[in-house]
Amino acid sequence: TSLFPIILYRGITYLTATESSSIMAIAGNEITVNIPKKFKNIDNVKIVDPNGNEFYRQVADLPSGAFLKFDEIKIPGVYNIFSSTGRIISQVSVNLLNTESKLDLIPKDKITSYLSSKTTLEIKPEFIDDYTTISKSIIRSRSGTELWQLFLALALICAAAEMIVQKASKNELE
Repeated sequence: TSLFPIILYRGITYLTATESSSIMAIAGNEITVNIPKKFKNIDNVKIVDPNGNEFYRQVADLPSGAFLKFDEIKIPGVYNIFSSTGRIISQVSVNLLNTESKLDLIPKDKITSYLSSKTTLEIKPEFIDDYTTISKSIIRSRSGTELWQLFLALALICAAAEMIVQKASKNELE
């Protein structure tokens, strides 16, 4: 097959493509949105935030082009920018920092030192390295130390002491 039709089609598609009307930004940063040239004569725009709240902003019209400046946007989501006629001008996608999504493991010694700094009690956390034995570890921690043997021995000692006291008091009565 010939490459000419493919190159011609992709070239025409590339040359006739419109400029992107969506912007990606990070929450907490200042965002500047360039207004496309076809919307240059707009004074105010309506902005709809991810919660559905509407607010209006003034467009700065400079010789280099029109732009809209946002201060710190804290709510992540998609902000739609509309003209006064209701046509969508642009969309701003605000995302959280990707470093907040990294789930790195905290070293065991840091966890132990943090817990011991928060209380005066001696804390011995149990770390599970083999995740297949989680259920066994949970069952073991639920049952704890078995004290029934200790209480059985104490009950037998108390019963023997009571029998000795009863025998001694019986002998005194006679």
